[in-house]
Amino acid sequence: MVSSKLALATMVTSYVTALNTPGTVPNVQKAWDVFVSTKCNQVKEAAIESYDKTMESEMAGKLPCERDVIRQAQAIALENALKLFEEETFGISTANIENYLSELTVRKLSMYILYVRVMFFIIH
Repeated sequence: MVSSKLALATMVTSYVTALNTPGTVPNVQKAWDVFVSTKCNQVKEAAIESYDKTMESEMAGKLPCERDVIRQAQAIALENALKLFEEETFGISTANIENYLSELTVRKLSMYILYVRVMFFIIH
């Protein structure tokens, strides 16, 4: 969940920096946009790390294996990553987070395809 204190502190810092920079006009919207971008990038990276750790633990000792085993592990890992992302970005509008969410799901789909290809070569 997005901490309103953290969001406010980030916005105030950005606003004060703008006030102290000659020729710069403070902009609350820009300060919020910077906060959202920073927060979403941090959460996306944490979700990717969560996905990777879950895949490692789910696949430990199971390789080589059938595609269904990989699919099941991937589904669990993706569910955990998306849950983390949704929890940590709660309070930020969907319009602001959809690009980050899209990047997360595309990367995880790519990782799944890589797992399947590696398994194909190991088995064959």
